Amino acid sequence: STAVVYEKNVFTLFRLLQMMVKYSCKKIVFGSSAEVYGIPKVTPIDEKHVLNPKNPFGRSLAMAELMLQDFSKSYQI
Repeated sequence: STAVVYEKNVFTLFRLLQMMVKYSCKKIVFGSSAEVYGIPKVTPIDEKHVLNPKNPFGRSLAMAELMLQDFSKSYQI
């Protein structure tokens, strides 16, 4: 369900990032999906491609990627 997708991909990552900040862990490997791009405008797709997810799974991973960027800037993760 949509709620489960957001729980696993957004809220769980948020809790993990909170623990990383608390314990000064600076490295994480995050596996995302091409679903964050929706229908690609060009191929091959690179990380600079515009995010345009078409379903809850893709949107949740796009949110997770943006959250990782924010934590990276704020806490040097």
